[in-house]
Amino acid sequence: MLDGYSKCDLHVHTPLSNCYEPAARHVKATEIVDAALEAGLDLIAITDHNGVGAVDGVRQAAEQTGLVVLPGVEITTPGGHILALFDRGTPSAEIRLLLNEVGLSPSNEGEAFVETRLGTVEALAAIRRHGGLAIAAHIERSPRGFLESTYDFRRKRAIHASEHLSALEITNPLRKAAWNAGKVHGYPKPYACVQGSDAHALEDIGRRPVLIRLASIDLAGLDRALAEYPDAIRFPDEMVSPHVHTCRVDDD
Repeated sequence: MLDGYSKCDLHVHTPLSNCYEPAARHVKATEIVDAALEAGLDLIAITDHNGVGAVDGVRQAAEQTGLVVLPGVEITTPGGHILALFDRGTPSAEIRLLLNEVGLSPSNEGEAFVETRLGTVEALAAIRRHGGLAIAAHIERSPRGFLESTYDFRRKRAIHASEHLSALEITNPLRKAAWNAGKVHGYPKPYACVQGSDAHALEDIGRRPVLIRLASIDLAGLDRALAEYPDAIRFPDEMVSPHVHTCRVDDD
């Protein structure tokens, strides 16, 4: 906890994701938890591609450590990757029901390039129906951020305007203020912005933390904080307190 802010990484993969660092495919759930604690994180979200098979193992490994683990999944939609985050106690089976609804089967677990049967806007609505919170992942990154997807501009604007989208994960922190204020050309809706490590190896965990002022360290607290940006959502370099160590944020 840093000056009332929890240090979070909302985008962490495990070896379930097929694109995990090949040399690190032996990594265990306990090692992921240890790496998160070593990075000083208070909360992580496990967001493997199109699957939740590793969530329960990481949650179990984090018990009694103080680290909060939100179950989640990074869903590949035709218009870009979407992080779907759920409350701490949400059963993995509930998230699998969501995956089934959007057209992803258990055989698709870990596959980043298998797309949902539903379009992106429809997938966002499905996430909300199942109790999840949707964040557009690495929006500026080609080819799977929604801004760089093959969708035309009209459909990209529809994603951005969706009432079921809660935040944008950005990789260029210099654009945060513009997204917060709705001043990005063509995308007038203001949004909370987060950043995440998109960790595919232990050493990546916590490399792009986001500092979140959480009334409660759970999904409801996160949802409230996203509604109270920018004060409740800070990047380390925005913190001026001498008690907070800043970190360099690199673009991919």
